[in-house]
Amino acid sequence: MERWLKNFLLLESHWFLHLTSVKFRQTMSGHLQMHVLLFPPLHTYIQIMTLSILKSKIHCATITEANLHYMGSITIDEDLMDAAGILPHEHVHIVNNMNGERIETYVIRGPRGTGCVCLNGAAARKCQVGDEVIIMAYADMTPEEARNWEPTVVFPDETNHL
Repeated sequence: MERWLKNFLLLESHWFLHLTSVKFRQTMSGHLQMHVLLFPPLHTYIQIMTLSILKSKIHCATITEANLHYMGSITIDEDLMDAAGILPHEHVHIVNNMNGERIETYVIRGPRGTGCVCLNGAAARKCQVGDEVIIMAYADMTPEEARNWEPTVVFPDETNHL
C-alpha cells in the first residue's frame, strides 16, 4: 500500500515555506514506514524586493579632526551615535557641505560628550577641520515598511553637542 501526501511545512524560518513530499509505505511485516523528501526552500527561488531608505542622519555636524594616518572610517561622539541610532561599524555616507564631496565609510565609536567627528585614513583628504558634513545611515526595507518609516534626524550645534 502506497500513498503520497504533499504538504507545506514551516521549517527553519517562519518566513519561508518548504514543500515536502511524504511517502508512506507498509512493510511486509505490516509496519508503516514514512519517507520524507525536502525540496529547497522557496527563498532560493523568490527574491523579496527591498529599498535602501534613510535610517538616520546627523545633519550639519562639524569636522573636528582629520587623521590621515589611521586605517579608514569616521569617529563619531558616542552621544551623537546614540541619538541618531547609528551603531559602531555601521556603513554610512558622508556629504561635505563645503566642497560637495561624498564618501562612504564605517563608524567608530568616539569618546562620549566630546563632540568628536573625525575622518580617518584616505577620507581625511576629503574634508578639513571646520567643514560642515551630513552623516547618513540607510536600512533595507520592503516598500510596505518604507511607506510608514520616519528616519531619525539629529541636529547638533556648532560644537557637535545636542
